Amino acid sequence: MSHTKSLNSQSVINKSLVWFRRDLRDFDHAALYHALKSSQQVFCVFVFDTEILDLLNNKSDRRVEFIWESVKELKTALQKNGGDLMVKHGVARDVIPNLAAELQVNAVYSNRDYEPSAVNRDDDVAAA
Repeated sequence: MSHTKSLNSQSVINKSLVWFRRDLRDFDHAALYHALKSSQQVFCVFVFDTEILDLLNNKSDRRVEFIWESVKELKTALQKNGGDLMVKHGVARDVIPNLAAELQVNAVYSNRDYEPSAVNRDDDVAAA
């Protein structure tokens, strides 16, 4: 299941942004599918969220290395299909709205995340 924040009510969206989070793949990805289906131009981004990373005691945590490897694989897969993946570091609730404004996108797509802190983050991004 995916959700989007449309910045206007166009039926065909000029530019959109797909925000990859836990689901680091280019297949079976509802948000990517819907963005590609409804948008003329699609940007993709992954954010290493410092609100999460700063909580880790060990900065070389194996989970972070696994995510980094998955991000690199996703970037390669998107490039093979004519796309790309921007990789950002920062507070996602700030990075995503700022990037959306910078790119002048009309909608932001992401797959739904049900973790309570993620729901709060997503609400903040949608309100921005």
